[in-house]
Amino acid sequence: KAGAKASFEKSLSLLPTPTAHNELGEMSLAAGNRQQALKHFQVAAQSNSEVGKRANVSATRLELPSNPSKYIKTRISQDEEGRIVILVGNQSNVSVKNVRVAAAFVDAYGKQTSQTQTFRVRGQIEPQKATVVRTGYENAQGLRAQVQRAEVVD
Repeated sequence: KAGAKASFEKSLSLLPTPTAHNELGEMSLAAGNRQQALKHFQVAAQSNSEVGKRANVSATRLELPSNPSKYIKTRISQDEEGRIVILVGNQSNVSVKNVRVAAAFVDAYGKQTSQTQTFRVRGQIEPQKATVVRTGYENAQGLRAQVQRAEVVD
């Protein structure tokens, strides 16, 4: 493996390619260097090739658990009966589970005026799909929500 790593590093210095970055990302991950792996995957993911798409999935799998709100977005809305709901959208390229959304009310200055309530999303959310979380709130004014936790489905 040391020889393969040296070959990919030399290749990278001569002509950076998505394949070299992806392979070095895999090697870094296998060696336990998650940050270095993420950097290589992110560079490789800029390519629209098959390797780039695989690297994008690898980068998402590494980063999503520690930064779920980058990939899973929330929006306050109302359902058909006028009840306040939180729309939770998975904008990533992987399925997620065990999603937790924190919600609280804030004033006009952004100061939190209520205790934070955590909502658990049932089941999993597929890539590029959304689900609805019922809050039980009657008023949405000042309500803010953000994903605090999520796991990648294996």
